[in-house]
Amino acid sequence: MKRIYIAAGMLVCAGWFVGCAADDPAPGDTRSVAAADSAAVPDAVGPCLNGDVCLYQNGQQTGAHIEVTAGISIHDLGTVTCPACTNGTGGSNGTFDKQMSSWQNASDMEYCWIGLGGATHGMKPHTQNTVPAEYNDHASALLAGVCP
Repeated sequence: MKRIYIAAGMLVCAGWFVGCAADDPAPGDTRSVAAADSAAVPDAVGPCLNGDVCLYQNGQQTGAHIEVTAGISIHDLGTVTCPACTNGTGGSNGTFDKQMSSWQNASDMEYCWIGLGGATHGMKPHTQNTVPAEYNDHASALLAGVCP
């Protein structure tokens, strides 16, 4: 299985993904992700690695997903490319904006995802969830820390 992490504004790959370094991102990095340097992992299945936070395109932690090291925020999911993301309310614009249907927080810190109209949704440490139908495909940002 391949995994691509978003860490410190750059892609850091682990496993057998060709063309990437095998280093894991540094824990606790609090910088935001740069728009041009982030991409979702198409059709990668599996739980987040311990210490990471994942957003998944489909329910039950399946489909294309983003995996970030604890402390990383993504202020605009529209900057994360995802060619496989074609079934969310974001349509098929090639990004992860308004594509999330489930998530997993395998880190020790709280996270928050931002939905339509700026609505905030907490993600307690070491929890996972398929979002309720009324919030499906609403996520536009992922923030490290307690919801504002």
